[in-house]
Amino acid sequence: MVRTPSYGYFAGGLFSSKDLCGNALLANQIFKQSKETLIPVLPQNLEQREHTGASIRSTDLLALARSDWAIFQFDGTELDSGTVVEHELAKFLDIPYVLLRTDFRSGGDARDLPWNLMNRPGPRGEAIVVDAMGEYRRALSDAQQELLLEGDSCAALLRYGEIALERMHAAIAGLVIDTLTQVRSRHPILSSQELTFALGISAKTAGENFHEWLTPQEISAIVSRRTR
Repeated sequence: MVRTPSYGYFAGGLFSSKDLCGNALLANQIFKQSKETLIPVLPQNLEQREHTGASIRSTDLLALARSDWAIFQFDGTELDSGTVVEHELAKFLDIPYVLLRTDFRSGGDARDLPWNLMNRPGPRGEAIVVDAMGEYRRALSDAQQELLLEGDSCAALLRYGEIALERMHAAIAGLVIDTLTQVRSRHPILSSQELTFALGISAKTAGENFHEWLTPQEISAIVSRRTR
C-alpha cells in the first residue's frame, strides 16, 4: 500500500541559531523516519525578513490552516507566545497535533505537564515531555562505548557529540511519529460544515486582512482535503 505524503506545521522558537538548527534537525529526522510521508513545514523556511510583520503572520497562519497535522514545541521557562496562539488555532480548527517539550526545566502550574495549565492539549492533541539533556548524555555514552575514535580526546568528544546529537533527534522523532499516528487516528470532532464555519470565522476574526489570505476558495480546498 502506498502511503500518501501529508504536510504538518512545525511551530516553535526560531529566534537563534540553536532554534533554527534544532528545528531543522528534528524535522529532517521526522521526514526520514516516516519514509518521507510526514513532511514538516517549518515557518523559518517560509518567512522572509523583508516582508511586513502582518504578512509573516498571515503566511504562518495560512500554512497552519492548510496543514494535515501539527507539532508545537513548548520549550523554555515561558512558552513562546506565537506558538501558544498557533496551538489554540489548531484546536479551534480540529487539526491533530503533538505538543513537544524537550526542556528539562519545569514551569507553570500544571502537575502533570510542566507549563501553564491553560495550554493543555485538546481532544485531538497529545503531549510528549522529553529530557533532551538526558537523551543526549545517554546517546553520548553509547557512542563512546561503541566507537573508538582516534586523535586528541577533545576532538574525539566533539565527534562523539555530533553522533549523539543525531541519535537524540532520531529518538525524539520516533516518539513524535508514534504520537502523531495516534492523534491522527482519532475521529474528527468537526463535521465538514462545522469546519467550513470555523475556518470562515478564523478568516474574519484573525485581523490584519487575513480574510484576503484564507479566502473562500482556500477554505473549500482545505475542507475538501481534510474530509475526503
